[in-house]
Parts: sequence; structure tokens; C-alpha cells
Amino acid sequence: MRSIKCLTLGNSCVLRLLGLALPATIACAGPMDVREVVSPQQAYAAGVQPRMRVEAIDIDGARVPLPIGATLAKDGLHTDGPLEHLTAPGDELLSDGDGVLVGVRASDGSEVHFQPGTAKVLADRVVGQGVAGPPTELPEGARAVVFGRFAPGEELPIGGAIESRRATPLLIVGTTVFALGYIPSLVVAAESKQSADAWLAVPIVGPWVDLSKRPSCSIPAGTPAGLDPCKPEAAARVAVLAVGVVQGIGALSFLFGLPSHSVHVGRDGREREARRSGPSVGAAPWVVPGGGGATIAGQF
Repeated sequence: MRSIKCLTLGNSCVLRLLGLALPATIACAGPMDVREVVSPQQAYAAGVQPRMRVEAIDIDGARVPLPIGATLAKDGLHTDGPLEHLTAPGDELLSDGDGVLVGVRASDGSEVHFQPGTAKVLADRVVGQGVAGPPTELPEGARAVVFGRFAPGEELPIGGAIESRRATPLLIVGTTVFALGYIPSLVVAAESKQSADAWLAVPIVGPWVDLSKRPSCSIPAGTPAGLDPCKPEAAARVAVLAVGVVQGIGALSFLFGLPSHSVHVGRDGREREARRSGPSVGAAPWVVPGGGGATIAGQF
């Protein structure tokens, strides 16, 4: 996790935060991995699609990887090509009358058969040439785990689709907060006689340029005790600082709400949890007396 933090929103810090945020505005929702557990009938229909495959069989919550070379059909598993079986505790090796390895009986009772003389045992698997013949029937209640990678807008063979979403609440909050900071500064820019205040019409960076260009105030000699002619200027500086902080927070919130992300919506209309690859970025604004800041964190 990489994190960058600015303690006070000054000119350099604002530009620094905007430089980090702007690339996020062009981020688009990308493809995502989809993995679902469906009936063998649905899996067969999905398996004939080029973008989705059956990767395991779910038996009472236990997932048995589909042997490499095996295909799922309506009548069961066909294993008449190059075959690979991942061994597990309880598996039994099957031999013919001559002691030649011809298959594996799994702990659930299912069997995988190889052509005699082609099978060999490796560290965690048995590989060989599958036997052409009747398909292996699936146990009653078995389900299929199907996997595929899809882009937004694509419909899934098993039902459902990948949709592109944005963080709408963050967009609304960002727009509202920015308006609360920009509208007052725009009014002051139009009415103020202070030349530096003209910069307040420029969003986000204007308040910080205003602060840098405002003339300094000093108490003239001979000023009566208790009278501070610089108080109005000090109050004006605090107000400019405040609108700058508010505009910055609003703009950052809006920018980080712009990138779209992919969501897997299942055939039942409900969102599914699915893992997305790629970097993620987030922002957390904060305000303290006399200043403010934001923490930007990204996972790369």
C-alpha cells in the first residue's frame, strides 16, 4: 500500500493532489473474472461458449478440479483425450491384472480411467491418455463451477451481465461541497476592491494565488493600544483559506467518483462479489483549524 499525505493545503500541495487525481478521471471499467456455481445443465450450455469453461465440480461444498482434457456434456464427463487428475487424500490407484496403472478412484467413489501403459504418477497428480467410452456420471446433487472473463456490457452465457458503475454518491457530495466553496468566492471576486481577490474567480487554484498575492498588513506606529487595523485582513485570509480547502475537497471527491468500475450482476438481478485486477486509488479529505488536507492511498 502506497500513501501520500499533505498536512496543509497550500499551493504546491493542491497541485500535487490534483496531479494524482486527474489520471483517475480517465480510468474506465475493465474486464473482470466471473466464477459461478451452476447446475450441470447450465454448465454444459456455458461450456460450449468460447469465453466460459467448467473448471471444477462442486460435490456437497467440496470442489474437485475438472481433469485437464475432460469436457462436460449432458450425459456426464467425457475423458477420451489427454487427461490429468489431481490426487487428493483418500484417492486409490487402480491397476489391471498385470499391475499396470489404469485409473484412479477418488474418495467420493468417482473414477478416472486411462489407457493402459499411458498413465504415470507425478508428485500431486496422475497424467495419461483418457479412455474413450461411456462418460463418467456425476454424483446426484453435483454442481459445476464455471469461470470466464468478461468486459462491461457483455452478457454471460449462464445469465446475468457485467455492468459499468460509478460512485454516484461521491459525485453528488463532491459537486455540492465544491459549490459551497466556489459560489462565495465567485461573489467576492465580483464585488471586492482588493485586486488579489480577482483570483477567486478561478476555481481550486485561485484562492491559493489570492493568498500569495495579498499585500501584507502591519500595524502603523502610534496606533492606540487595543486597536488592531489588521484584523479585517486576517479574517479575509482565513475566509480565503477556508474556501480553498472546501473547493479542493469537493474537487477531489468528484474526481475520485468519476472512474467507472465493473460489477457482476447475476441472473437473479443481484450483485455478485468478484475480484477485479489492477490498481485501486482512494482519497480521504480532512479539515483542521487553520487548514486542511487529504490523504490519497493507492494499492498497486
